Order: sequence, then C-alpha cells, then structure tokens
Amino acid sequence: MATFVQASLAGIAVFVSLAFAAQGQSLPVIEPEPLPEPPEEIGGWYLRGDIAYAISNEPDVIYNETAARQNFGYAELDDTARLGVGIGRRIGDWFRADLTVDYGVETELTGGTVGPCGPATCATVEQADMWTISLLANGYADLGYYDGFSPYVGAGVGFSYLNWDYQGGLGSFSNEDVRFTYALMAGLSYDVNANWTIDAGYRFLHIPDGNLVDNNPALNGDIRFEDLMSHNLRIGVRYTFGEFFE
Repeated sequence: MATFVQASLAGIAVFVSLAFAAQGQSLPVIEPEPLPEPPEEIGGWYLRGDIAYAISNEPDVIYNETAARQNFGYAELDDTARLGVGIGRRIGDWFRADLTVDYGVETELTGGTVGPCGPATCATVEQADMWTISLLANGYADLGYYDGFSPYVGAGVGFSYLNWDYQGGLGSFSNEDVRFTYALMAGLSYDVNANWTIDAGYRFLHIPDGNLVDNNPALNGDIRFEDLMSHNLRIGVRYTFGEFFE
C-alpha cells in the first residue's frame, strides 16, 4: 500500500512538471515571509529618585560690600533634607549620565554683625529662610561589578535657584538668585534585579557665591554669601527600562 501511494505521488509530480514545461513555464517558487525587524535598542534608559540628609557648612556672609567690606561675626546654616528625581542612560559597561532636579527643603541661616554705630559699637542678630532648586547634568564611572554591587564616582555641573526671606536688625528683604553649582559624588549601588537598583552615596554640593540681598539703598550695599556648601548623605532607587523599546 505504501509503495502504491509513493508511486502515485511521484506520478502526480511528473505530470505537473510536464504540464508547466509544455507551457514554457517553470514551477512557482514560494518565497518565505521576511522575519520582523528587531526592536530598537534604547541602551539602558533609567529613572531615579533620591532623598538626602544635607549637612550644611558655615558660609561666609558679607554685608555692605559696595561701601566697606564687613563680614558677619558668625553665620550658621541649619541642616536640611533634599529630594531629587532624574532621568539618565547607561552608555557602555562603565559609564552612565543623568539629568537631575533637587529640591532643598527650607532651612534657616542665622548670623550677626558687629560694627560702628556712631561713637559706639552696635551688634545685630540676622536671620534668613532659604530654599533651593538645583538642576545638574551628571556623569558617573562605575568601577566594576561584584555580585550585584557596583562602586562608582561622579561629578555634576549646573545651576541652583535660591529663594531668600531675610529678616533682622538690618531690615526685612526677599530675594531670588540663580547661581552656578557643581557636585562631586561617590557611592555604591546594588542591583536587586534586572530593573531595580538601590543607590547609596555621598555628594558634595557647592554654590561658590551669591546674594542674600541685592544692592539695596536701605543697606547702602548688599548682603552676599561665599562658599555655600553641603555634604549630602543620599539613598535612592533607579528603575532601568528593559533592553529594548517596543
């Protein structure tokens, strides 16, 4: 029976071939459908969120710089918290970059001046509330990969918006200022899985100088600060999208 079926199929094949040959045609060729193009690779885009405890330094505060430079006798800036979000991308195995926006929760600057007041010497107690928003472009170098852990170093540059509400013996003033800012970072990240990463690190944030109060006739000058610095202890998470974007 099997031999009969095979012979029949062979006969049909010969008959079809002779029919196409009689008409001067070749057998039709069935082309396979092309495979779909692979999706576009996006190279490890990620979102990040961070919270930090910011330990502030004691900035230099200068009063009446346009007339006679006079430093505050003391100036102290309270510690505060910083909240940040960002978007970034991994570039190769050892480098990544991101753009971050940080909000510095309102903190208080206290200080005082001592100076001539007619024939006597006068002292004032000054206070200012400040909050900030910092926009930074950052780059990081990952220093290896060890069972899910990856140490890194980084740096960032950008600008900070500062909002001051100043009150004290010199008067009451409000001021806004935008100043150059840079940061230096180091830390350790841990990959929980292919998408989620925990990031713990340190960041040094420095605003070199700026104005608490712009040049004001009531002050016969301005009130400036120099070296507004903070040491940020940060903890955050990164969510990395899949290898391909569909």
